[in-house]
Amino acid sequence: MDTYNKFLDIKEVDKDDFSTVYSVKWEDGPLEWNYYRKFIRNKKDFELKLKYSHNLQNVVEFLNEVKTYSTNFEIFGISQNPDTKNYIMVLQDNKDYCILCQNIYTGKWCGQCEINKLRKNFTNWTSRNEKIDSFIQEKQLEVSHYNDTIFEWIPYNQFNDINEIGMHDHITVYSAKWKDGPLVYDKNIRKYKKNPDELIRLKCLLFKQESLTFFEKLLSLFKEQNTTNEFLNKIKRYFTVNSNKMYGISQNPNTKEYLVILNGGCVKCGEMYTNILYGWCNLCHISSFKNNFVNRTSGNELIDNFIQKMKLKIKKYDIIFKWIPYNQFIDVKEIGQSDFTTVYLAKWEDGPLEYNINTMQYERDPNRAITLKCLNNTRNMINEFLDKVCIHKFNLLDNNNYLSVLYFSIG
Repeated sequence: MDTYNKFLDIKEVDKDDFSTVYSVKWEDGPLEWNYYRKFIRNKKDFELKLKYSHNLQNVVEFLNEVKTYSTNFEIFGISQNPDTKNYIMVLQDNKDYCILCQNIYTGKWCGQCEINKLRKNFTNWTSRNEKIDSFIQEKQLEVSHYNDTIFEWIPYNQFNDINEIGMHDHITVYSAKWKDGPLVYDKNIRKYKKNPDELIRLKCLLFKQESLTFFEKLLSLFKEQNTTNEFLNKIKRYFTVNSNKMYGISQNPNTKEYLVILNGGCVKCGEMYTNILYGWCNLCHISSFKNNFVNRTSGNELIDNFIQKMKLKIKKYDIIFKWIPYNQFIDVKEIGQSDFTTVYLAKWEDGPLEYNINTMQYERDPNRAITLKCLNNTRNMINEFLDKVCIHKFNLLDNNNYLSVLYFSIG
């Protein structure tokens, strides 16, 4: 049995309802069999873990637990706290297994233990609204990976430097700094920790405590089993933990308005969004366009260069200027002609790439009605054609004559 007073710098590092784990330094270190066939101690202040189990009834149960742990952990021995008389297991940590429950880690993260800790913490916070509390609890219990965002109730006094930055669809958006910051899992210490002064967006959905109509509808639709796939996809995108990171919900104590808390910095590069209101990062989109240059070509160097320059000029969420294969157009019908041009009506099968501010991603709008403007006899007059395109900023496609594509709506 290892002498308890030989353990130095005892610190609690983890705990659940069944056990407590401590980090310590073992002053003498373990006995090892050396080359000269002798037992020696040559690892002074050896770092290891002590595990105390709360609910074991007797020594037999404790020894059975030691046997179980010896399968996945290196056990150095047994000790006893002289004050509490509790027996303690002395062991080496294992990077692959959770020391509390012995489950295999997923990226140094134990889902069972971390979710149990979140559940146990439910009593330490409240929005003072049962429906909102239940919704936040549901979101926390859905966590399945160490990179998932922990959706929280965030007291309004946690926000500094609050500034209104715009409005969209009657929703006011503010920028702010979150004093404590979100919970982020640190794989080195295998714990969640706060990331202070995180730049965030406060999105005011204009529903108050006295009238939770919007939120109640949202919750009922979210839980409804027979909801269409289309709506479920929209809800999934709205509450996604990827690019449109949602940190939680808060409430302005003065106006009683509830706020949805979203990230304020680009999740890809970490820089502040070029347009915080719409979650637009110009740097990342330009980089994405450059990486994709080799994937599409018109077969003409002048036109390819022209399209690339037009893409790199983009400064905001806009339709992407690109090369469009002619077989993308269906139901092509001539609707007008002059000496120099022919105009057609058509549908673009895949449709243009347009920026969705809710998902913060480019998405296709299939079967978009368009017009095709053909500048006659331009096959060998590329520069003249590009001059006209530059004036109108239209898109391009391939055919015997080069065409420009215009968007319009019907109805």
